[in-house]
Amino acid sequence: LAVFRVAQCDYNAAVLHLEQALRITSRIDNKTLGGVAGSNLALVYTRLGRWHLAIERARSIPSEADPISLSNAAYAESIALSTLGRTEEAIERIQRQTSSQLPSQAWLLQFLAFQQADIFWVCGKRHRAIERAADAARLGEFQALTRGVTGQFARWAYLLASSDAVPARELVAF
Repeated sequence: LAVFRVAQCDYNAAVLHLEQALRITSRIDNKTLGGVAGSNLALVYTRLGRWHLAIERARSIPSEADPISLSNAAYAESIALSTLGRTEEAIERIQRQTSSQLPSQAWLLQFLAFQQADIFWVCGKRHRAIERAADAARLGEFQALTRGVTGQFARWAYLLASSDAVPARELVAF
């Protein structure tokens, strides 16, 4: 239900469902599902502008959680930190998460690189953001490698096409 509420932009209702999911996963001691619910709750808190709650929830995700949940938690925490003016801490947080995962799957590498590019962008590091997004796009030979990055891919494809970071011959694939 929380995913449905997020899709409707009804973030307050999503919070209620995600909090309920956290209580259930805690009772059954399922750290994987707890990581999913907790990281999604941190992301929803960023949508609501509840920066301190987003940071608190993101930092509570167990290290045993799945790689996507850990990345989403780091992303939510970094967005919140950057919004609070703590840009260096935000960049350090997303870089630490990205470097700690070392995934072997190209789609996950692309997902992490786009998240890192987003954080660089909101922290005012535009050049680094464009470089990182170009790296992410190249991972998939200028295609989104999973549905989970299509929104980020489309946004970055536009920004990359508007910049001189990627040679025109590479952009033909867009």
